[in-house]
Amino acid sequence: MALRRVPTHLFSTLSSAHPVWAALAGWVVLDQVLDLNEWVGLALIVLANLVVSARGLRPRTAPRVTSAPRRA
Repeated sequence: MALRRVPTHLFSTLSSAHPVWAALAGWVVLDQVLDLNEWVGLALIVLANLVVSARGLRPRTAPRVTSAPRRA
């Protein structure tokens, strides 16, 4: 029911962060060791989410409307 009220861009950003939360939970709760490539992967996911979120915060400019030349 709540997913119907969440905008799609926000839902997709939150969904893409699930692997990050799972890896961090395994590291903290289960004492799993993450290799360097796994940390790099987590950082890339977080960076991608930050870029997508920052692009969504920029105000969108209205398309420039040019009038067609009038015929006499």
